[in-house]
Amino acid sequence: MTDYGYKLERGQVGILKKDNGKWVSPTTDGLLIRIFGIGLADHYGDNLDYQNTMPLQFHEALAYKVISMGYKDPRNLNIELASYFDMEYEKVVREGKKYARSNNKMATQIKQVDM
Repeated sequence: MTDYGYKLERGQVGILKKDNGKWVSPTTDGLLIRIFGIGLADHYGDNLDYQNTMPLQFHEALAYKVISMGYKDPRNLNIELASYFDMEYEKVVREGKKYARSNNKMATQIKQVDM
């Protein structure tokens, strides 16, 4: 019986096969591999390293919302700037919803790589 494994590196998954005690790339073509993954983000208050739980392209939305809230505060009240940053926030949120609906699907070519 052949043992299979995987390696995660730089956001990619490598499929490995144990052959004579060494891990090598499988040479079988045409087989379907389905990979399921679930990740849960930590609550921001408990995890200072939140950058790893949110895709990089949406970090700016968080900044836009905070800036907007700052301009809505009575001490710094500026409705025009608050409205501008709210619109920028909504724009990035729409992009995020579109990204979420895509299910983060990626098409890639599977090729043999020596490890």
